[in-house]
Amino acid sequence: MRLALLALVVLAFAACGDGDQDGGPVSIEEALRADGQAVIVEGGIVAMDGGPVRLCSALMESYPPQCGEPALELRGLDLDALELETSAGDPSVSPARWSDGPVRVRGTVENGVLTVESVLS
Repeated sequence: MRLALLALVVLAFAACGDGDQDGGPVSIEEALRADGQAVIVEGGIVAMDGGPVRLCSALMESYPPQCGEPALELRGLDLDALELETSAGDPSVSPARWSDGPVRVRGTVENGVLTVESVLS
């Protein structure tokens, strides 16, 4: 009986993995707690000119959109490979690029920064 209970506990913890096991993403909050681990995480992308690229739990309704917290800084993401909205050409606002919807990213989290391995469709 104890062995069966132990096996059940081990399976339960294994199911709480990094979002990679079943292909589903973890939340940004979960990714922030997954320091040193590989994860798949989903959110909106915001890249303000001169600032870090961020994966955001929400995109705020402003122009250009701002990043809602919690958020992860992204490193190694090729913004030019993504279809992003842009405020380029509008001299009345700060230059920025952002995703029109959620983007799934796979990478490793360290100290609140996700180093991107790939972007999933």
